[in-house]
Amino acid sequence: MKLEFQLAITLSRLGHYGNACYVDCVSDLFELSVGAYIKSTRRVVKVLLGAAPQHIRWPNAQRRAALSEFSAEKYGFQQLIGATDGKTFPLS
Repeated sequence: MKLEFQLAITLSRLGHYGNACYVDCVSDLFELSVGAYIKSTRRVVKVLLGAAPQHIRWPNAQRRAALSEFSAEKYGFQQLIGATDGKTFPLS
């Protein structure tokens, strides 16, 4: 199975939630067996975990301060330096 296809399968599942990321739904979408889907996802996640320390870094103190100031001014969230999916909404 091509690397690009394996990555597409994994990102499809990681990019959805609820029933849309259920193993059977994703395997049906890509027309492959559940076993092939699981093996493919494990391979991609293993590679991403290996690359993460090299490419994902915690922001330095100056960058954290700038991110915190931005989130406080724009969204009203104090001491926030990041969000996983980029969505923000006001809490009341």
